[in-house]
Amino acid sequence: MTENPQVTAPVKPCQQCDAMAALGLLTCQCESITNPLEKIQCQHILKPLENGTESAVNTIKKMIIDQGSDKFNETLDRLDMIIYSATEQAKEELIKQGKLNKDGTLR
Repeated sequence: MTENPQVTAPVKPCQQCDAMAALGLLTCQCESITNPLEKIQCQHILKPLENGTESAVNTIKKMIIDQGSDKFNETLDRLDMIIYSATEQAKEELIKQGKLNKDGTLR
């Protein structure tokens, strides 16, 4: 297995965690589809993962092949935006609570 250079710390194996993370990401991708038939096709790809008969990696692979890497990257960008916004808001709140310095570093 090749190492992912973007992973900064080892992640403990958790198939159910992987499935839930993939379902959230891929459901978002399906929801962005406006064509009803294409949306149904996208949702069909999720069924084996929802039923526990397919791995998160295999389902994501199928989605990339079916929807294209550009569409998948758009979904990842959306998730990155959400995580960034939540992180910034949490930082602001932690500064207000006195748990972080004004520059965002730990006290």
